[in-house]
Amino acid sequence: MPVILKINPQKKVVYSTFFGVVTDQEMLEHSKTIAEHPNFRPEFDEIADLTMVTELRVTPAALQELANRESVFQNSAKHVIVAPKDFSFKKAEQFKQMAESSRPGLKVARTAAEAYEILGLK
Repeated sequence: MPVILKINPQKKVVYSTFFGVVTDQEMLEHSKTIAEHPNFRPEFDEIADLTMVTELRVTPAALQELANRESVFQNSAKHVIVAPKDFSFKKAEQFKQMAESSRPGLKVARTAAEAYEILGLK
């Protein structure tokens, strides 16, 4: 799977770095990977970094399915998608609109620095 998962319990943040070509299956399975990680806690915040993604083969149907799923995070968790490239930014914004009720704290940022600022991280 083209994703590296890191969880920082001290900062209470889940950081997923996607790279290369990302497909529906990989996007849909990732929440299970997060939930099964021994350091994961539902109250943590999340950064999903798409900076290294070269192609998003993620269909609108898969985005809608993911948006309709109950998040593994608590409703109060903040989520930031880092999407510096136009193609990933458009998909991230599309997902944000679809996920308004399941992930109310979702934001889309162009840089990791902006994501850290949104989450209050240094």
